[in-house]
Amino acid sequence: MEPVLAVEEVTKVYHSLGTLFGRGGSRVAAVQGVSLRIASGEAVGLVGESGSGKSTLIRMILALERPTSGAISLSGSDTHCLRGPALRTLRRDVQPVFQNPYTALNPMRTIGESVEEPLLNFTSMSQTERADRVRQLLQEVGLPERMIDAYPYALSGGERQRACIARALALRPKLLICDEPVSSLDKSIQAQILNLFRRLRREHGLTLLFISHDLAVVNYLCDRVAVMLRGKIVEVGRREEVLFNPAHPYTRSLLASASFFLEGIPLRNDPSGSDLVPLTGCSFQNRCPHVDPLCRKEPPLLRVIGEGHQAACHFS
Repeated sequence: MEPVLAVEEVTKVYHSLGTLFGRGGSRVAAVQGVSLRIASGEAVGLVGESGSGKSTLIRMILALERPTSGAISLSGSDTHCLRGPALRTLRRDVQPVFQNPYTALNPMRTIGESVEEPLLNFTSMSQTERADRVRQLLQEVGLPERMIDAYPYALSGGERQRACIARALALRPKLLICDEPVSSLDKSIQAQILNLFRRLRREHGLTLLFISHDLAVVNYLCDRVAVMLRGKIVEVGRREEVLFNPAHPYTRSLLASASFFLEGIPLRNDPSGSDLVPLTGCSFQNRCPHVDPLCRKEPPLLRVIGEGHQAACHFS
């Protein structure tokens, strides 16, 4: 089957101009050769520490930025070759749910107006049809009909996030991109929103790309997991394989922070600073407890280590 989303060897490089006279400029590769495919109805979790390139990859998938090289396609269409009406179709088919629901909603508009906005911009529905669709969406996400006339300040954080989800679902998108959608909510509200995502997946066959720092959330919601480090995917596979049988030392270090997954493993002290990216070899060599001379010479490539499981480690 044709994947809903196909990311093929995508790289994004930023250049700084340096001084007034153009001296001292630098080159930063935020994303390096990333490939990822998501099938229809699948939920894929994207995890990694801050600065690993997750947000840059999302912006390219949403066609807010262009990749330096590589290709991103939605249902077989290259997203960065689209212009005019075709680009509007992409905006309709890929919808985001952001981390902070308060800043994602216009404080001067009611919840009903915010949910109706994509219907007004992308469909030819009549006013009555739009009103019916808004009521249906609010009901699907568990908001009472009276919320139609409420403003965002009058809602709780969980209610605002439900409103954002309703707006994202308004056009029945092919792909829903969720960027830390529950991290700013209380634990009890997080559970409610996650249960809502699971129910919507079951009822509507949603396809999700779910970005989170919380591995317990990824374990609960996702079918597969991709782990990013320094702009590269270093491990990808089925949820149960990556989270309970990790092959990459970096994945194990992430899991060490969640005691119900694995006991912690010691990381090497890096006197040069762990934030410095090595010029050659493995990006994790400065912190890896199993570093070897080979790791400092050759960058490891993703290779198959099991059914549907890949890792970029010389010794996985």
